[in-house]
Amino acid sequence: MRYIQVIFSLLFLLIFLQIGKTQAYKVSVYADKYIELDTFESIILEDGNHLGWEKRFDLDFTFPYYDTSFNYILGDYESTYSFEEEIDFSIRLMLFGYEFDKLIDPENVTSDLRYALKLKDGKKALCLQFTKNRLTSDPSVLQFDSYINFQIWFIENGNIEVKFGDYNLDNSPVYVPNEGFYLQTVNQGPILIGPEFGLYHPFDENIKMGIDGPFDAFAVIEDSGNLTVLPPPNWAIKFEKQTTSTSEVQHFENLYFPNPARDRILFKQPLTDFSIYNIEGKQLIYSNNSNAEISEIDISGLPAGIYILKAKINNIVSINKILKK
Repeated sequence: MRYIQVIFSLLFLLIFLQIGKTQAYKVSVYADKYIELDTFESIILEDGNHLGWEKRFDLDFTFPYYDTSFNYILGDYESTYSFEEEIDFSIRLMLFGYEFDKLIDPENVTSDLRYALKLKDGKKALCLQFTKNRLTSDPSVLQFDSYINFQIWFIENGNIEVKFGDYNLDNSPVYVPNEGFYLQTVNQGPILIGPEFGLYHPFDENIKMGIDGPFDAFAVIEDSGNLTVLPPPNWAIKFEKQTTSTSEVQHFENLYFPNPARDRILFKQPLTDFSIYNIEGKQLIYSNNSNAEISEIDISGLPAGIYILKAKINNIVSINKILKK
């Protein structure tokens, strides 16, 4: 029994150190050779759809995003990504709208979304390659062969990179340098809608960041923004995951009752935010209204066992152990 208590104490300490911090991202732009995938799976060969796609990409690693980790990513033809069906798009990377050429010869696919699990600098990663994609509503495709190539990399250390390959948009009215991507409509005329860049916390709508402006002089803002000038081929934009200390962490004794609890836990002080984790550090329950005071939490859906509660009280974070009967 003493051995089990020591092991749990160590696990608790590790989780305490991890979830007592919050994750942020710094952004950089740098030259990096664009290398096309040599082996890959193909979206257009899987379903033959050249006008739009949605797919769940299962990972062979755990991808940390803000203060939660995921083993799959949902993506679509607009280059937007999320982690659960009911969650709004959490990641916007080159968000616009992209189309493949119609599939004619399966043995000679030149316009596609290709994807593969790869190693990048010794770390596991998912690469999504937009290969000769056409910008939605672009009227210059037939005459000028307008297209774009870029890759999205999700890396197991939490970094996210957008790499730019060759593109031909010189004659496209959809891309206006110093302004961005325009959706060409019949009734309303051109509408500026991208390419949008932004990272949103998957469970807290108040935590978000993005970039706005040209690739070589963008501003980092607390929302998503538009990339008004694309980098040249063989350049990349990196969102690098950072760990920074946040609110003071304290331990409030007897914060909740009963202990152990079966269906609900009641708080002696109202909370403004909370998360419940298992002992492996996976978030299981969280608050979705940071403006309301919370006096109880329903834990009836959790199996019996030991859990970690991270609770915020007046901007002070408290870490507590929960025993569920």
